[in-house]
Amino acid sequence: MIIISFTNREISVVRKFLVVVSAVLLFSCGSKSINENEVQGSDSVFSLQSSDSSNAKSYTEIDSSVLVFFNDPEKKFREDNIQKNFRIIVLSNLAEYILNFYFNGHIPEKKAEEYLDKIVTISLSDNVKPNYENGWEKKQLKEDGLFLGHFNIILGIYKSVSGSDKHKNLNLKISSHLKKMFADESTANIRSWNNSSLRFPADNAAVLFSLFLYDKNFSDSLSRKPMEAWLAFMMTKGTNEKYGLHFSEVSAASKTADLPRGCALSFTICYMNSFAPKETKQLWERYKKEFLVEANGIAGFREWPKGIERKADADSGPIVFGIGTAASGFGLLAAKKMSDDTVYRKLKSSREISFLLVKEKIVNSILSKAILLNAETFKSNPE
Repeated sequence: MIIISFTNREISVVRKFLVVVSAVLLFSCGSKSINENEVQGSDSVFSLQSSDSSNAKSYTEIDSSVLVFFNDPEKKFREDNIQKNFRIIVLSNLAEYILNFYFNGHIPEKKAEEYLDKIVTISLSDNVKPNYENGWEKKQLKEDGLFLGHFNIILGIYKSVSGSDKHKNLNLKISSHLKKMFADESTANIRSWNNSSLRFPADNAAVLFSLFLYDKNFSDSLSRKPMEAWLAFMMTKGTNEKYGLHFSEVSAASKTADLPRGCALSFTICYMNSFAPKETKQLWERYKKEFLVEANGIAGFREWPKGIERKADADSGPIVFGIGTAASGFGLLAAKKMSDDTVYRKLKSSREISFLLVKEKIVNSILSKAILLNAETFKSNPE
């Protein structure tokens, strides 16, 4: 773990950093270069709105912002400038949030089913799903791993909560298609988008979780071979030997493909722990050792390994003193899913401290809200 001390002349920069940390999760487009007097991407619209700690939510009622989103999702997507590719991630996290609420006993099954059906409907809208002519679900599926994986998670959660087979045929069609995609891959990682050669282990962890969930719901074994192949590949060919951490991308299509990234590792751990808990525990410990940073009471995860600096991008969000906001935002959820209360409290406290020290207005985003609500309501769900 790294300990950093800031000088007085850096206080103004630290204040801006606190604004960024308070966002918990920022997905920024059109990032700027970082320097000593500027926080890269600090004007991003993907951030959380500050609230008075005295009015902290008890999380016994569905968050009002989620209900507003359900009424007009496209309007909120546009207002928050959320890229189409990321919209399904919003929806899968909201589905997990509804699942958490149901398992925590705060809403009845029928109400949870109603919300999840709404999420399925939004997922199938033209504003979210890939562009398929004449209804993609009726035609041969393409290789849109990112969308199909997260949509499959939503369908799996619907089944877990409702017990209904309403979406079983679509769930099976997607799961079978994803299994075939894995079988055809020499890297054991499928592509995230149909027209892209990029293969991200983080996206694949989510896809594998969706298959794991399908098998759990329907007592099947579609996930077994893809999981075994993925875990074997990542251990032998997909891990950076210096850091003992996953490559960020396995097709070697970029110069930094063989480097681990904070946003990718936090994202991976959120999903991998469900189907490979032993391997994920080892990955989590190495990740904390190499990437977890504490700075004057502020905790966060680096975006890049120590000594390596790169510009922020749409995946990382703003990067401040090496700390990535997406890495730290998903890190909050990862810590909760890993039952690492120490790291979870440090990351959560960093966000709360920032609210006390800054006056800048923080813009509310449904993307960051979905991640935060998922993290704060998650408990180990009963079998």
